[in-house]
Amino acid sequence: MLALGDKRIMVLFVGGEIALFLIYKIVRGDFHMWYPIDGVSSIVASFLVRGFTKIVVDFTGCLQFRHPLDVGGLGFSVSMMWAQVVLFVALQFFNYDELKGIITIFLVCSFTLWLLLNIVFFCS
Repeated sequence: MLALGDKRIMVLFVGGEIALFLIYKIVRGDFHMWYPIDGVSSIVASFLVRGFTKIVVDFTGCLQFRHPLDVGGLGFSVSMMWAQVVLFVALQFFNYDELKGIITIFLVCSFTLWLLLNIVFFCS
């Protein structure tokens, strides 16, 4: 929806989210990935791997990346909650008024189902 609404805002959202994640990893001290390469190539590889990992987690919710050396449990949980919130934020930038009502109903139903399934998951 952001891509249909305003491409600059989409780039800011996605790029800003990845930048915040990279800053989070740097502050925690676990940004650097240990590959058998030295120097600047190792830093570039860390940026690429961390960035692609964040993109995969954001768009698929892949549970394997909850490992502390990847995204981590807190980062994964925040990412899953943010994925629900950003849809409603993106709806505000959506320019097609004739579809906005239908999409709002769909998003509310999807969010409710997501919330119920998470409650069932954590209770079981």
